[in-house]
Amino acid sequence: MTPPSPILEERPDPQATPSHQGDGDSPSLRPDRPWYATGVLLDAEDFQAEQLYHRSRLAAAMRSLGGCGTLSGLEVGWQPVRPQSANTPARQEEIKVEPGLALDRCGRLIEVPRPACMRLGPWLAGLKEPPSLIRSFSEGGATRQEIVADVFLRFVALPRGYTPALAAGPFDATAAVQPSRIRESYKLWLVPRPGLRNLDEHLPRDPWEDVRSQGTSAERWKKLQQVILSGGPKQDEASRSAGGGDGVDPTALFLARLRIPVGISPAGVITRLPSDVSVANELREFVLSTSALAAWAGMPVPSTP
Repeated sequence: MTPPSPILEERPDPQATPSHQGDGDSPSLRPDRPWYATGVLLDAEDFQAEQLYHRSRLAAAMRSLGGCGTLSGLEVGWQPVRPQSANTPARQEEIKVEPGLALDRCGRLIEVPRPACMRLGPWLAGLKEPPSLIRSFSEGGATRQEIVADVFLRFVALPRGYTPALAAGPFDATAAVQPSRIRESYKLWLVPRPGLRNLDEHLPRDPWEDVRSQGTSAERWKKLQQVILSGGPKQDEASRSAGGGDGVDPTALFLARLRIPVGISPAGVITRLPSDVSVANELREFVLSTSALAAWAGMPVPSTP
């Protein structure tokens, strides 16, 4: 039996829903720690439960201490079309994401180990109802048109290393296989943003905004205590603000906002204008390490990331 493609098959992650650790949480949100005893028979479920327990505890600590967002790298850039020459091959217009590391809303690490590219031409050609996606604005006394799109990054678990196994479920197979490894990978995609009244819509909301808005240091400290005692900042609201209503996974991370200059033909086909694509990386959420905070505060103490 030929195993399914590990690229096309995406295995659900039992840790995909953030745990709030309340007394009313379902068992799936509050994994129990396995307890072993001599003579007890173990099966695959016991080992999976142990992995889930340790993963969930680590994720809860990382999410509570650092929040979610970019840890390092993952800069989004635009690369124009490059014609073929004697020394370089031809290149289509691309959106390039540099290698890096991020922490998603479930506390899972997402690593992009090497540069990843998304071709802009095929993406524009595959858009449905192109005229409704175009945003018109005035600049320099002229009316221009563009498509606003956001780059998102999501955790993906990919099965690998298929090995013979007993058939699971209502099957009678002698050549059944199961993955022996799960690779923690990622998925990148572009999401168009039609109907924006201004470019500040559908962006991650600052979960500490109520604290920063206080005037004095004493007032900020008092407000911070209230936020912590009430359960911390509302990360779920920030998630819905960043991606709600467009089919974006609520655990996905917003990386950058693109402004793509385009035109529209009489037949309703999008044409790419020669102007540069604007990329705004600074709108995303960041996770700051202790050494990064020390550098930002100007502390003259050498520290290693």
